[in-house]
Amino acid sequence: MTKQIIGAQGEITIIKIDAAPEGFADMTPVQRSRLGWVVSHSESGNHHVLTEGTVMERTKDVPAGMRKLYAILEKPGELVQDAATPHGKYSLPAGFYEFRIAREFDPFAEQARQVAD
Repeated sequence: MTKQIIGAQGEITIIKIDAAPEGFADMTPVQRSRLGWVVSHSESGNHHVLTEGTVMERTKDVPAGMRKLYAILEKPGELVQDAATPHGKYSLPAGFYEFRIAREFDPFAEQARQVAD
C-alpha cells in the first residue's frame, strides 16, 4: 500500500493511502459531533474533527496507547479543530486516509498513553 504523509495537526498524523485497508467494513465507527467525525478528543474539550466521509477505528492489533483511524472521503473535506484558537485546518481531497494518534511513554508510570493536546 502506498502512503504519503500529508501533515500533522496536534497529536494527529495525516497519511494519504491508495485504498481502504483490509477489514475496513468491520472496524468501529468513531463518534460524531456537530461538525463531523471526531478523529481525536482533546483533554480541554477541543476536538479534531473530519467534516466529511466515513471514519472507522482499527481496534485489532494496535499497540497499547496508539489509535489508528481510517477515512473514506467521497468528496473533499477538512480536518479542523473546534477550539477558540485552533490548529490550522487541512483541506483534504476525496480519497482514502489513515490518521495516527501519537502516544507518549511516561517512564514514571511505565506506561504508554495518548498524547494530550
